[in-house]
Amino acid sequence: MAVEDLDIVGEWPTFQGKTLEQLIAQQSWFEGELDDEANVVWLQIGGEWHRLYFDSDAVYWTTASSGPRLPEGDADAPDFPLNDLGATHDLIGQAVTQVDGGWADHTSTVTLHFENGKSVAFHNRFDTTTVRLGETAPTT
Repeated sequence: MAVEDLDIVGEWPTFQGKTLEQLIAQQSWFEGELDDEANVVWLQIGGEWHRLYFDSDAVYWTTASSGPRLPEGDADAPDFPLNDLGATHDLIGQAVTQVDGGWADHTSTVTLHFENGKSVAFHNRFDTTTVRLGETAPTT
């Protein structure tokens, strides 16, 4: 997969060598069922907040002035809880070694690789994003 295969809105990040401070996936639930594991991905890297999200076949990268906030609304609205992937999967304080992505089989993918050999991939297929954790060869 190559980043060139993606329809990118915004600028592809240059996180290599920067330290992850927070990685939060904002889920989307509808009628008690998980609809989207990562409706919006929030990353704080090198002191700056970034948002990653998908729409159809486009990948959106933006910077943000602050981190995630739970949406306000009535009790009948879908829930959008925050899933702290960085803390849960021991990624806080790890340097990013690579950010890659691509398009294949109607799926956009963005993967973050870390110095401890772990990776987090976000796969968006037909406007539903799933999160996959993996291991990559550690850098030396």
